[in-house]
Amino acid sequence: MKLSKCLAGLALLTLLTVVMVGCSGKPTQANYDKVDHGMTISQVESLLGKGEKQVAGMLGGITGDIYRWKTPDNQTIHVTFKDGKVVTKIIL
Repeated sequence: MKLSKCLAGLALLTLLTVVMVGCSGKPTQANYDKVDHGMTISQVESLLGKGEKQVAGMLGGITGDIYRWKTPDNQTIHVTFKDGKVVTKIIL
């Protein structure tokens, strides 16, 4: 009986992990289009997944923290944050 409860708990934990991973954002054109000026890094990462922080720099004439994502079709998404909010975005 204890073994079946343990296996049931393990199955539930596995299912929850799969669901949570499946809910994380993906760097796609459709999700890029949802990124709006004024969004926070956590809001953007909920759409695009975990970003790779680049050195602080300038993009589109604006200085700030630049994050980068690679799309499945090898495009690169760059988003600049100033004071923790999106100020520019570009997909190449």
